[in-house]
Amino acid sequence: YFHIQPLADTLNELVEDISITIRDTACFFRTFTIYLVDSDSTFTALDSLAFNGGDQQLTAPTTSAGKLNWSGTNATALPIGPVQTMVYSDLMVDGLGTPALQTLIDASMLESVCVNVEHPWLGDLGLYLFAPNGQFIELSTENGANGDNYENTCFSPTATQSIKFDLPFAPASAAPFTGSFQPEGSWNDLVGAPLEGIWRLGVIDDQMGQSGQLINWSLSFSGAALEKFKYHWSTGDTTKTVQVSAEGTYSVTVSNTMGSLTKTFVLYTPCGVVDSISATIAAGETYQFGNQSLSQPGYYTQAFVAANGCDSLVVLHLQLLSGVSDPTSPTVVNISPNPTTGETWLSLNQGSPIARVRVFDLNGKLIVSQKLSNETSWLLKTSGWTSGWYLVELEGRDGSLAQGKAFVR
Repeated sequence: YFHIQPLADTLNELVEDISITIRDTACFFRTFTIYLVDSDSTFTALDSLAFNGGDQQLTAPTTSAGKLNWSGTNATALPIGPVQTMVYSDLMVDGLGTPALQTLIDASMLESVCVNVEHPWLGDLGLYLFAPNGQFIELSTENGANGDNYENTCFSPTATQSIKFDLPFAPASAAPFTGSFQPEGSWNDLVGAPLEGIWRLGVIDDQMGQSGQLINWSLSFSGAALEKFKYHWSTGDTTKTVQVSAEGTYSVTVSNTMGSLTKTFVLYTPCGVVDSISATIAAGETYQFGNQSLSQPGYYTQAFVAANGCDSLVVLHLQLLSGVSDPTSPTVVNISPNPTTGETWLSLNQGSPIARVRVFDLNGKLIVSQKLSNETSWLLKTSGWTSGWYLVELEGRDGSLAQGKAFVR
């Protein structure tokens, strides 16, 4: 077996892929491809939210498979012939700018192939699209009988009408086939082909007596379909947002062609009890916090249900021990009282002098920035503030930073 461990970095690479080819014999092999998708939002697997009655809206998170848009046209007319000889019109695809999306990983990435052909007997013609590596799809063959011309005929994965009109061959009355159609072949015949390179439209006339020409053709790619997410809530809803009217645990699974993720929301009835705790773990260790098994530093919340049905919220500040020495007491922010209704005292648990106080709302907006003269405590006034969580940051005299969360009623 293979073990692959993705490592996070600071680069926005959208989609990366790892391909492994296993060859059993000279004639038999199989290729497996794994796609790694960078997130376009900060994803947390669990959120704890205070429930204050009425309806509350929950919104599912999203990730992105990256954006890809390209279109081009070959407007050079090309005679179709001689008979039973494939002629080709080429179109160079380049400059996509996203290396990870230079492979047709899903048929929906090929948005459309559009053609204009002059010919008085369409039933003699065959149209094919060839990828740069030789993979091809049959677009239309022997359709239209003695009908004239393909006029603004497009082939698209999103079309609902077959080019054959659900018959062995489309009749002459279907000409000039203006609109969007499904091809005769399968779009999956192109999956795995490179996007960049020379794409070719192949046209063949298999009968003598009539002649015609390819006027022009175009090709368009789009990654938009990769970002079409599906939502499945534990409530049964399938929309991005839901309205709930009771406390409890709600989860949503978000999926697209690239993968899926699940997020859980815990709605609790606040009792005015918010506890703050801190813990330190070494690299490779985990800390069990309620139903969460944590291994990364940060702030976490967990609602604990009391016997009387009134929930309490605990805020954990989890820190990662660096070096090999024994852990010492980490520097954390003391906030008392917490929650607060008008004012609360801020201090560092080691009694260290405070050089500056900063307070942010959950949108990252700076609410308070106060320089101090190395006081060991400071009174934060919150009268008139919007109810909710605020991030408190205290800067020590040595430049160190410590953070905590305050809940304003």
